Amino acid sequence: MKKTEIDSEHLKMLIYGDPGTGKTRFVGTAAMDPRTAPVLYLNMGGNPVSMRSYEKKPDMIEIESMADFNPIYKWLKAGQPAGDKLVTDMGLHPPYKTVVMDQLTAVQRSAFKQVMGSTNSGPGDVLPGTQIQHFGTVLAMMINWANRFYELNDLHVIVVTLENGKKNEATGTINYAPLLWGQSEGEVSGIAYMVARMVNRAKVNTAMEKKLTVTDDSIDKDAVSVMLLKTTGSYAAKDQYGTGLGFIADPTMTKVLDAIASSGGNQ
Repeated sequence: MKKTEIDSEHLKMLIYGDPGTGKTRFVGTAAMDPRTAPVLYLNMGGNPVSMRSYEKKPDMIEIESMADFNPIYKWLKAGQPAGDKLVTDMGLHPPYKTVVMDQLTAVQRSAFKQVMGSTNSGPGDVLPGTQIQHFGTVLAMMINWANRFYELNDLHVIVVTLENGKKNEATGTINYAPLLWGQSEGEVSGIAYMVARMVNRAKVNTAMEKKLTVTDDSIDKDAVSVMLLKTTGSYAAKDQYGTGLGFIADPTMTKVLDAIASSGGNQ
């Protein structure tokens, strides 16, 4: 047992969306804001090439297996000691203010391969089928992963996933959520303080926009991407920082932090 305080100073966020909706470009903007820079970007299945035009970029580590997370977490938890072997081997520039994981969808796939014993399979191999018992083990791994990284209270932690659309057979509507198999979707989302869906501007129709806006403001027609923070009942989203925003057009880390600060936070 220990006394603790509400941590509204650091962003604990999960962002999800289809490929090409601007997720990686958004997290890359954290390297441009002094409140979140410098950034350590952990890549497994993301597309960091989309940040190539940025003048300031995160330091990147390519994650190849679940075991790669252990020395990184241990180093972060220890306060990012500059003399650690990880720093010299990876060419890092600590201390970091933000850790990004892009993307947890691929991380979960890696966990399944580990549990199923198929981590060394070739591209043409027949892989063993996923069994019901695998889901319980992987769920425990995902909960442990999320708890460990989100509990790094001295860091902003941003997790990226792909998007999953599920049809409601009763209504015919599609409900969108982070692409994580099994109960991991709800468990990981429950740990984050902010869950946002990224979409292309063209995907926000008039009906959705009316549900999102609480003022006379509207989404700029020239916007490229939109971050949805207010659920309309057809997708997962939450904003426990209480910004009161339905959306952020062409989102950047600066826009998100400013919105949290103006709502009473102290980023």
